[in-house]
Amino acid sequence: MEQSSGYYYPDSFDQVDLEHPFSVYSCGRYKLVGDEVSHTFRPSGRHDYQLLYVADGVAYFQLPDGEHKATQGDAVLYHPRQSQDYVYMASDHPEVFWLHFSGTQVETLLRDWKLDQGYHFHVSCQSDYQTLFHRIIRELQLCELNYVEMANLLAQELLSLMSRNLLQDSRRNLQIQQAMAAIHEDYSSHISIAQYAQNLNMSICWFIRIFKQYTGLSPQQYIIRTRMIKARELLSASSYNISEIAAMVGYDNPLYFSRLFKKTTGLSPREYKRLQNS
Repeated sequence: MEQSSGYYYPDSFDQVDLEHPFSVYSCGRYKLVGDEVSHTFRPSGRHDYQLLYVADGVAYFQLPDGEHKATQGDAVLYHPRQSQDYVYMASDHPEVFWLHFSGTQVETLLRDWKLDQGYHFHVSCQSDYQTLFHRIIRELQLCELNYVEMANLLAQELLSLMSRNLLQDSRRNLQIQQAMAAIHEDYSSHISIAQYAQNLNMSICWFIRIFKQYTGLSPQQYIIRTRMIKARELLSASSYNISEIAAMVGYDNPLYFSRLFKKTTGLSPREYKRLQNS
C-alpha cells in the first residue's frame, strides 16, 4: 500500500475538540497495489468525523441504508460513533484520501454546506481536491509556524468546495430533469436543441455535455429514443397507418421514420406492427 499521512495528535488515535469551532486531527492518502485488500471495521465508529474521498477507482462502504459502491469523484462522510465498515481492493485501483476532524461548530458548518443530508455524495472529480488534501498532509507533517490554523482553513476550503460542486450538480440535475420532461411533453414538435439550451440559460455545448453526463445520451439521441418508444406504443395499440404514426411522433417523411425505426429496433414499423398483432 502506498500511503502518506499527517497527524496533529500523533500519540492519540481518536480525538474530539470541545473548545474550538473546527479542528483537523489527521489527513492522508491510500493507494493499493498488487493483490492487496484493505478492510476497515470499527463497530462503534470513532469520536470524530471522517471524510473519505475516492480520487480514483472504486471503494465499498457499508452505510446505514446499505452497501454503497463509491467511484471516482464520490465522498463518504462518517459521523461520530457511526459504525464504520469499508473495503478497498487493489483490483479496483482505488486511490482514497481521508480527513478526520471535529469541533464545536462542525454540525452547524456541515448543515450550512448541505453535507448533513446523507453519507454518500458525488462531489465530482477535481484536481483541486487532491491539491488541498496534499497541502493539509504537508502542514501536519512539517508543523511549521501556524500549521494548525493553516490545516483547519485548508480543510474548511476543501469542504466548502465539495459543497459548492455538490449543490451545482444538484441544480444542473434539476435543469436536465426539466429538459427531459419538456422532451417527453413536446417530443413530436420541432423544438431545436438550441432552444432547449436557451430555455435553461445554457450554451448549446454545455447543455449537450451535461445532458449526456446525466442520461448517457445526447439530447438528440434522447429525443429519438422518446419518439421511438411512443411509435412502438402506437404501432402496438392503434389503427393508425405508418404515415400517420410518423407524423404523430414528429417525422414529416414516413420513409425517414421507417429507416430510423428499423435502425433503432431492428424491425421496420410494418414488421413490428405485424409482430405485435399476431
